[in-house]
Amino acid sequence: MTPKDEDGLVLQGIPKMLYLDNGPVAKSAVFRRVMAQLSVEVRTHMPKGSDGRRVTARAKGKVERPFRTVKEAHETLYHFHTPQNEAKANLWLRRYLIRYNSQPHRSEPCSRAEDWLAHLPVEGVRAMRAGSGNSDRGIGGVSA
Repeated sequence: MTPKDEDGLVLQGIPKMLYLDNGPVAKSAVFRRVMAQLSVEVRTHMPKGSDGRRVTARAKGKVERPFRTVKEAHETLYHFHTPQNEAKANLWLRRYLIRYNSQPHRSEPCSRAEDWLAHLPVEGVRAMRAGSGNSDRGIGGVSA
């Protein structure tokens, strides 16, 4: 969550809000405490038919697909060549994610990175300062 000065690594920062399904992560007390410390609002969608008045939204795997793609395309590389250490593995993953997020999106007219940049809040990206917890200081010194 700290700013990274790496070309192409635009998907970073602390979000204002996360929208989750009602799975175990959303119900985790530890996750909720961490999000509260970071001032991140956590919203979950209503379970199917929970209000008895309407058909509620239903997840269809769109969120899980990028995770599966990373697992299939990136993690298989480790079978051929093992990284020397955790720092090297993280570097490989960052480089892969930069390439992946720069590719054209399957159902949108732009890449994920372009979409992220087009929808950044005007106050900038919320970032953590090393050792100080949450901060509203954005990347490049822009205050939130």
